[in-house]
Amino acid sequence: MAAFVAPMVEAYFLLLSPTTAVLYMSSAIVDVCTETITSISVATTTDLFGTKNLGVNRNIPVTNIPIGSVIFGYVMEPNSVSLDD
Repeated sequence: MAAFVAPMVEAYFLLLSPTTAVLYMSSAIVDVCTETITSISVATTTDLFGTKNLGVNRNIPVTNIPIGSVIFGYVMEPNSVSLDD
């Protein structure tokens, strides 16, 4: 999972770039890494905690990834560069 977290963090900081091509590329990297981490976390959660409370245990990591992305977006928004300039 760590192999997908590192490029995702770097891609988040690339979102500050003013060029459109880098924005599209970094958005794609964030999307691929997020979906991969989501898939891996569901299987890992099942292996670690079993299937007794699978629904609850699965939803905790699955909902935390998008919530963290939204919070990071709001934090970085004041630092962003407008493409209209």
